[in-house]
Amino acid sequence: MRERGVQYRRARDAEEDRPSRPPDSGLRFWQVLAVVGLIAATAGWTTAAVLALRPSPGPAVVAEASPSDEVLPSEDPSLAPPVESHSVADLEALLPADVNGTSLTRESWTGDTFLSDDSWSTSITSFLKTAGKTVADIQASQAYDATGTLDLSAGAFRVAGVGGIELRDAIIAAYKGDYPDLKLSRKTIGGLEVTNGDFGDGSVASYWYVRDNVVFDIETSDPAIAEAALASLPAPGTTGATPAPPSTAPGSAAPSEAASPSPG
Repeated sequence: MRERGVQYRRARDAEEDRPSRPPDSGLRFWQVLAVVGLIAATAGWTTAAVLALRPSPGPAVVAEASPSDEVLPSEDPSLAPPVESHSVADLEALLPADVNGTSLTRESWTGDTFLSDDSWSTSITSFLKTAGKTVADIQASQAYDATGTLDLSAGAFRVAGVGGIELRDAIIAAYKGDYPDLKLSRKTIGGLEVTNGDFGDGSVASYWYVRDNVVFDIETSDPAIAEAALASLPAPGTTGATPAPPSTAPGSAAPSEAASPSPG
């Protein structure tokens, strides 16, 4: 993401026939995660691809496979669909199973699966290194409507031993590398203090909420859906949370999880 996030979905053209993955609704981070299934299914091909994860002034998607006599996946009826990933089941459990009566598919990954060499991933990797962590230490989960009917992707991020506020700010900073005009504001939605991210492209916004050192990223263009998704999150202390890191200075107080970065 870069064209936002890792971000948290699927490449607009390459994945259009794979309904088991979240559709491209202009949502960000999760496009790359969903492409993991595509890469696995096409292993062995020589493929050059530029994945535009959001509309941008440049080319949206360029994908070219080298000439081959191999049967294309779409022509092979025996090819199995992408297998869902459930690497961090307890983190998935922190996301809603349905919102507004729509059932959601939930998946999860570790960073060694979804981080790559794009600018968003590079920023997150640098943050992890500074925190004494590896890419495998960051965990992510996603809940989405596989039919594409509901304008929502709900994500959750966690790094054991890293505070939720610190992780949230690192995620926002990673987005700012590609979206320097990202505008932040503090909002109270359904009694929850959230950080709202306006990417200035007139579509999907992010609502970041921190609870029990887990960073929730609610992505939607509809504030009412954002409120419904936030209301569906588990109560504080639900299984899946990780302990906060100890304070580095005697007598210093940990930052409140409701605290938001200064609006930009």
